[in-house]
Amino acid sequence: MKKLMILASLLSMLTSAAEAEPGPSVERLMSEPMSLFSFGLYRTELSVRDIFERAPGLLGESPHIFFHVNYDWDQDKIIISANILSASEVSRNEMKRLCETALGAIREDAGIVYGTMIGKTTIYAEYFTPLGFSRSSITAAAAEIDGMLFFQMRTKELSCDAPVVGDGYAITKR
Repeated sequence: MKKLMILASLLSMLTSAAEAEPGPSVERLMSEPMSLFSFGLYRTELSVRDIFERAPGLLGESPHIFFHVNYDWDQDKIIISANILSASEVSRNEMKRLCETALGAIREDAGIVYGTMIGKTTIYAEYFTPLGFSRSSITAAAAEIDGMLFFQMRTKELSCDAPVVGDGYAITKR
């Protein structure tokens, strides 16, 4: 039994010596703090994805749609993207239906009901502020975020673009 314990002890030392260490890129990423802006993008994306995961039939029998949120440096916009992957082209009428449905759900999730914001800023703008702050303490930065929020739905041929805060949308050929 004593020999078995010594052998187990030696084996554990050998396996711990074989453990890998993170490389320089991973170490740099591990030491990089997350900004409120990055956290806001992340929280917005989670919220948008949650809309369509909670109601999988919301967009009907549509092709695969992948949602993500990113910042466009060139346009200084936060883009809520919905990319439609389909083997066949989506018709203009189908694109109109998908765009209206998705944009309506996103606006409602953001706190815009019947074209009216229910608070001083959207819920998405609040995602870019420190957690735990009440609505009265939201800074002018949150209002600026509202002006930066845009929705974009794309297929191979068509694009639907709209501000999240506001009315309407435009469908154009790509």
